[in-house]
Amino acid sequence: MKLTEETLRRAAVLADAMELASLPDKETCPRHCFSRQFEQEMATLLGRVERGEITPYAVHLGWPYYARRGAAAVLLCFLLTCLVAPEAVQAGCAKLLEAVRYVVTEYTEYRYHSTVSEDTAFVPLEIGYLPEGMELAEKYEDASELHLLYRNGMQYFILDQRIVKENGDPYNALKLYDEALKLVQNSDDENLKAAIHFERGKVFDDYDYAEFALKDYNSATKCSDNNLKTHAHLKMGRIYDDYVMFDPAVEQYSLAVETSEEAKNLAGKTKALRYLAGIFADRYDKENTEIFNTLAIDAAHETGSIKLIAKTLMEAAENFEYVGEDTKALKTYKEAAKVLFETGDYNLLSKNYESASEIMERLGNGAKAMSLLSKALQYRQKAELQTA
Repeated sequence: MKLTEETLRRAAVLADAMELASLPDKETCPRHCFSRQFEQEMATLLGRVERGEITPYAVHLGWPYYARRGAAAVLLCFLLTCLVAPEAVQAGCAKLLEAVRYVVTEYTEYRYHSTVSEDTAFVPLEIGYLPEGMELAEKYEDASELHLLYRNGMQYFILDQRIVKENGDPYNALKLYDEALKLVQNSDDENLKAAIHFERGKVFDDYDYAEFALKDYNSATKCSDNNLKTHAHLKMGRIYDDYVMFDPAVEQYSLAVETSEEAKNLAGKTKALRYLAGIFADRYDKENTEIFNTLAIDAAHETGSIKLIAKTLMEAAENFEYVGEDTKALKTYKEAAKVLFETGDYNLLSKNYESASEIMERLGNGAKAMSLLSKALQYRQKAELQTA
């Protein structure tokens, strides 16, 4: 995968969850003992409140607190209030958010999810205040979703608003898997438990709850079913890969290679090796890109699946092209074209020739580039006839 604004946005979500998860449990934290003087002062203060001498200021917080590096910061808890509040209140919000800027080192994210009925109208939020220097870098809006990304150097502010319709709410599916796990809690069938964790992990994964998905996928590896373990490692690797977390992604893909070999799952092994080749290509690591491209192609040939061989060759060619190895990319595209012709996938064959044409153009061979482009157009027409 390539580094994009969406990648950075998703990385922020996982980084937040992982940092929160690193904090100690409440039960393990020692109870703080206040000084006698402090307790006396608090008793006096509470007494004045009870007698009506002091009126507490009512503050309504509808959104969570987030911890960052040991410091508690309210991340945009007052944001919606700022949207409609008078100028005096907005000034207070401005001070709050200025404070937040210095607590949060790299990013600030606010998410609002509303589960509502089908006929609920979607009303996009409007931001009344942002820290100085934040400029809109990305905006996406449709009938049921709003995504805004503001940026100031390495600081990010993201607002995601969407309506999860009742028929798209994962709650019911998660509830079923929770019940299933309770039923097998005392069972000795570890493979069954692992399978349920894997399926629940997929639900979390589909709804971008990466931290929960990772926990379930990890639980799915605690079994003797190497095929299931392979799938779980691949899933975890993809999550880490999506969040640009190189080391854990490589570790999970490597574990997938090991378990797929134990399971004699050649397709799973091929996929893991393809992913490894891709992740090294993303880092412009030419040596490892070539190593894993070769291993993936060899594994694909062992499967005997023409479609898988073609897919692997195409990805390998794209990896070579991405790291600037145009000659190797051309050779691989040529191998892929032969296999694609056998599969009759004219759409992919057209893309193959088009990519090869672009490389030839870069290499200065205009005549060959035009010839390849002509073939690409011919196969595109055939692909359109196939789907007509």
